[in-house]
Amino acid sequence: MENPNAYIKVNYMEPGMMVGVVFGATFIGMGAMFTLIILGAPVWLTVAVFVGVISLIIFSLLYTGEFWLYNDRLEQKLTPKLPLVLKPKQAVFYWRDLESYLLDSELSRNRGERKYIKLYFINPPRTVAFNEGNDAESREQFAAFADKFIALLETKETSSGDQSVNTIDESPKTIENTTASVEFVKPIKARERKGFYDTIWAKLLTIVFLVCTATITALYFFPEAFGISSLSGRNSWRLWAVLIPGTLYMVGRTFRAKKKP
Repeated sequence: MENPNAYIKVNYMEPGMMVGVVFGATFIGMGAMFTLIILGAPVWLTVAVFVGVISLIIFSLLYTGEFWLYNDRLEQKLTPKLPLVLKPKQAVFYWRDLESYLLDSELSRNRGERKYIKLYFINPPRTVAFNEGNDAESREQFAAFADKFIALLETKETSSGDQSVNTIDESPKTIENTTASVEFVKPIKARERKGFYDTIWAKLLTIVFLVCTATITALYFFPEAFGISSLSGRNSWRLWAVLIPGTLYMVGRTFRAKKKP
């Protein structure tokens, strides 16, 4: 039986779902909270229901994710935390379909920075993404997984099954051993993490700023049309020195065309 080069077990949610799940859970939790407030429930019960509803919704959409890294593929097994809500899943991702990856870290409320990895596959387009856990064992598993993955890309991986060194064929770029031969998509790109100004949230916020700035500017130039008095000197100074430059800065950072390297 073929032995994997690395194994990791993590809490897993389908990529792209987290933001929507958090917003949806918060909305439902607030609905439950306001209902209890109207009914005159105690404060402690209202808060407990609010937190409990959010936690239950998020937990119900979580999997226990297990990943096995081999020389030619990544195997995935997802076991739902609550089987009544989700169904188990299994999938295989072949390295020949790997287009790009992102290996980076993000700030965590629990312990500073937390590392994560995202793998982008083609044929069909799929994404695998997970981060290291909070305990020492999870961090060690993630570090080993990331190291083996990078080594695999560099065609320097040593098979954990027979301890034989992989031979490298210079053209095309392949990894060969006794169990697998992999031809990678060339080149495999290491993606850069998007900054805030590259996200859809920055664009939405910028549009809100534009609408507010345009409205206040119209109030400044045409106060009679809105049935109000003209803006005072202090307010007009804030408009010209703070709001308009700030909005223009947001527009420039968010919507400017990036130069291709």
